[in-house]
Amino acid sequence: MKRVWWVILIIGLLDSCIHAPVIPQQEISFRSDVQPIIAGNCQQSGCHGSTDFQKFPLVTYDDVINNGEIKSGNANHSKLYKVLNGNDDDLMPPSGKLTDKQLYTIEFWIDQGAKNN
Repeated sequence: MKRVWWVILIIGLLDSCIHAPVIPQQEISFRSDVQPIIAGNCQQSGCHGSTDFQKFPLVTYDDVINNGEIKSGNANHSKLYKVLNGNDDDLMPPSGKLTDKQLYTIEFWIDQGAKNN
């Protein structure tokens, strides 16, 4: 009988590891949730918000979508998320990795469709 319970427990644990991450029910807002993270970490002088750095500006929604190569609905295939999460050759921002909460916010925003809201 103990063996049956161990098998059930192991199957339950394995099953819980297979599920996709839970996306919060609350919609993440670009304007109030994502843009402040980008402004505070990516738009410093000489970086993606400055007029001196025209190659990849990240100032407007369109900048973030296009220059961040956002794949709406799929954060793991979006350049911005991969760079911020350290899953790319470059890690941004140079000052250090974002907090887990900031990364989750950007991930969930992209996974929810990367809306301009």
